[in-house]
Amino acid sequence: VHGDSIFEMEQGKKEDDVERDEEIHERAGGRGRGRGWGGRGRGTASYTKKTESEKEESKKKYKYEPITPEKAKAEVVPYFYAEYGTGARAKAEAEISTFLEASLKDGASPDKKKAFVDIINAHSLRKPVSHIELLEKKLSESMLKLLPDEKTKKLFESYLELKQIVTHECYDRKPYILETLFFPNKENEFKVADVMKKAKTTMEICIFAFTNNVLRDAVMFAFYRGVKVRIIADDECAKFLGSDIMHLASIGIPTELDNNPKVHMHNKFCIIDNLVLLTGSYNWTTQATKDNQENLLIIENEGVIKNYGKYFEELWVSFKPNFVTPAKAKELMESPEKGKEWEQSLHQTKHILNIMPVSYTHLRAHETLRYLVCRLLLEKKKVFA
Repeated sequence: VHGDSIFEMEQGKKEDDVERDEEIHERAGGRGRGRGWGGRGRGTASYTKKTESEKEESKKKYKYEPITPEKAKAEVVPYFYAEYGTGARAKAEAEISTFLEASLKDGASPDKKKAFVDIINAHSLRKPVSHIELLEKKLSESMLKLLPDEKTKKLFESYLELKQIVTHECYDRKPYILETLFFPNKENEFKVADVMKKAKTTMEICIFAFTNNVLRDAVMFAFYRGVKVRIIADDECAKFLGSDIMHLASIGIPTELDNNPKVHMHNKFCIIDNLVLLTGSYNWTTQATKDNQENLLIIENEGVIKNYGKYFEELWVSFKPNFVTPAKAKELMESPEKGKEWEQSLHQTKHILNIMPVSYTHLRAHETLRYLVCRLLLEKKKVFA
């Protein structure tokens, strides 16, 4: 390796990220394998060789462009749901109040019920919870205006308070699935990145293996826009050549590693703004995107996300001794001693590369070691002559 840093080796993979899509995995009929609300199930996968023109188009579409703080701050990204300024919210509230007062007074006919649904859709009030609570509030206020006396109003207010307890204590909000994604699929990789780039306040990442440049850039994009990002990663995978963990830690993203070399931190999930959860078997690697059979669920559910958040905080406290400072991350990336260690291991034998103990499953599942082995073979091919 001759002292090459992890970052330099990572830069050399960028062309591979474009070229690796020469054979795209598609479903029969040309449909992708990701499934949203309109999906039809997985079907039988077929593999279609791309024409030269399709390859060129793919290169343009997936062209790598370095992420900078200036680019990240300048890009406009739509959020998960409609966001209201003061004026727009006031307009929505006024329209809802006028409609409800008229409907409650005259009776809620089928036509008026349909009109109410149309108002909900027009103002995108199905999510998040704060929008739903606005509807409940306006419905209660409109009803109170129609009650004849203070005694009746107090009875109705008591009813509402008790109903709220039943709603919050006995029911979970209906889970709102944003997307179900399956791999191998290059387009789904970009769907995941697009979701991550919507983050506005926080992003908690708990990931086993992270070598995917597209998702790394999505994390950097969010971080440069002021999102408070935290990362928990597996200690062994984080130190592999090609891992993005140390690079992200080196730019100032708080990062911790698990503290037991005998076991793995094998989670793969991400919480965005305490609103949306990404979770599934999908590791954030080129291998998982390109070859592995993987799944990823993108879901909005207050109760589920609350549990994941609590679990993340427990891990964060537990792994605090293994916090990776930016200085430590840069040292691990740039130290020429790392290169010398790999160099020495090559001279131990003329026929065997004795790199490190690793299971066959992990060698096959995570491309990092394979990249390393190929590079070492090419650089030291005379050893095998």
